[in-house]
Amino acid sequence: MYISTILQTLEASKCHGLVNSVRYSTAKSLVQLKTMQVTKCETRDEIVVCLDDDVKDGIIFTKLEHLQLEGLPRLARLCSGVCNFEFPDLEVVIVSDCPNMQIFSNGELSTPKRAKLKEYYGEEGRGEGNLNCTVQRVFKEKNA
Repeated sequence: MYISTILQTLEASKCHGLVNSVRYSTAKSLVQLKTMQVTKCETRDEIVVCLDDDVKDGIIFTKLEHLQLEGLPRLARLCSGVCNFEFPDLEVVIVSDCPNMQIFSNGELSTPKRAKLKEYYGEEGRGEGNLNCTVQRVFKEKNA
């Protein structure tokens, strides 16, 4: 898809009828994506659809710097399948009002810049550089 290779910002908001955002093959082509914001989508279960048959290797979001997931009450993880993700330039991850988010990804996860997780806009970033561990810790703290 030509449009996917030039897309720099992906924003999805108030799309209550959609359960998933992006198929695996489309996500792999988003090489120019710098910002992804998915907000206020009540029925969203996952962001990337990775079926076991489709996944041959991981997804590398080479230029993604900012990821915001907000107001997604059914979201449990970025992708329900086992898919590896690499975010070489990711600096900020905002997760707000996603009470069921237990883990960031089931597969391998690489964030070399040690992206900081922000639970809310005004809160200082926190994290050990491993988004899976941070999301799991935050989920346990909130549900303790």
